[in-house]
Amino acid sequence: MVGLAHRDPSCGHEQAAIDCTGTLVAPRVVITAAHCLAFDPPNVDEVFFGASFADGGVSIPVIGGRTDPDYDATTHAHDVAALILASDAPAGTVPVPLRRAALPDLTGATVRMVGYGITAVSATDVGVRMAGNGQISAVGADDLSIAPAPAMSCDGDSGGPVLADTGAGEELVGVTSYGDAACATLAVAIRVDRELAFIQAILDEAASPVDRRPFDPSAPLCSTTCESDSDCSADTVCFGAAQPKHCVYRGLQPGQFGALCTPDATAICVTMPDGSCRSYLACDDLPPPADSGCSTGSGGSSIVSVLGVMWLMLRRARPRATRSPRRTASRSRAAWPLRSSRRRR
Repeated sequence: MVGLAHRDPSCGHEQAAIDCTGTLVAPRVVITAAHCLAFDPPNVDEVFFGASFADGGVSIPVIGGRTDPDYDATTHAHDVAALILASDAPAGTVPVPLRRAALPDLTGATVRMVGYGITAVSATDVGVRMAGNGQISAVGADDLSIAPAPAMSCDGDSGGPVLADTGAGEELVGVTSYGDAACATLAVAIRVDRELAFIQAILDEAASPVDRRPFDPSAPLCSTTCESDSDCSADTVCFGAAQPKHCVYRGLQPGQFGALCTPDATAICVTMPDGSCRSYLACDDLPPPADSGCSTGSGGSSIVSVLGVMWLMLRRARPRATRSPRRTASRSRAAWPLRSSRRRR
């Protein structure tokens, strides 16, 4: 069981924080909730292996992955995603078996939930792996309803595993999705046996790793398009709500990089893989080509530059614990970002 983290890329603010939980199901594949990736661009940079994020562990960069194409943010249907890691999990880490056969009626069965989420609705202690038992109260066509027995998941546990022993040892049977706002009476998990086609496609993709070129900060990212993550260099992913897509760096909006930043730089400065800082400019704020007949005007930064600065400031200020939708188990935990009348874990 792993934590999903986002690392702020702006210089001087390189701290990371746990947003969600996931389950290692192959040496380089982690299963989580689709809503954990539903930021713009996707909000997961690395996967954390360890008991407590504050105490340290092993973090491995995420280099690919996607949400189930049938995911519906309104109904929570198919709230499953898969991530591909840059390298295998740490030595000795054993992937969790997937439930591949059709799930029997588990109503009344005890299940184990695991997550890095908060321990109470008002708590901010996200980042410690915890576990506890729940009881399946209903088995739906595509999901499982879970009551406390006595544990209940909460914010930050989104994407975490629901584990059950159906006779062949403990298996991953569900992925934590949402629950009641108080983290006290209900958790809902997506059935893994109903997502096998999507998951298997990611497993097959990860089994044939692509040798991605190193990141080049001088590359013209705004004028280069991509179809998939394999078209992009290390540290970037292929992203775009609509065509064309661009290779974006560590969760930033599409943009590209300029000169090294100086101590008195007024530009947005972003940390590079080698630790240096370079200026960043959003694609929408690039000056038009010389032969376009357009003019950038004179004096001052454009509104896009101002918005870019505001975006980075807001990203740094946004509370990490409330961005990830889900919970864990040994004690009650609470609230995700509200995207419906039900709380995401």
